Amino acid sequence: MQLHLSTVVDIASQHQESVTLCSEMLNLLNNCNPQGKTSVLIMETLTQWMCASRGSSLVLPLITSAGRTLASVPLMAKLTETGIEAHFHQGKAPEIPRHAILK
Repeated sequence: MQLHLSTVVDIASQHQESVTLCSEMLNLLNNCNPQGKTSVLIMETLTQWMCASRGSSLVLPLITSAGRTLASVPLMAKLTETGIEAHFHQGKAPEIPRHAILK
């Protein structure tokens, strides 16, 4: 049996691969009906995950991909703000009220 392991050579490559992965995920938001509940659910899930995953190596790529991928400026701004807060805030993140997510 042969085992193949893929490793990322440097941080820049890892970041770019993560941005590509996050962009694919954020394309779901571009394809959601803005009047439906799907985009609200996706945004709630992403913002809650970012607040809970402060040390994750996906927070910065998610910020980058939000700026590159999302067609909705309010969604892009909300994800970017949440990501920046999650990256730099040392303590527990304040809870984001559900009604404030898509305003």
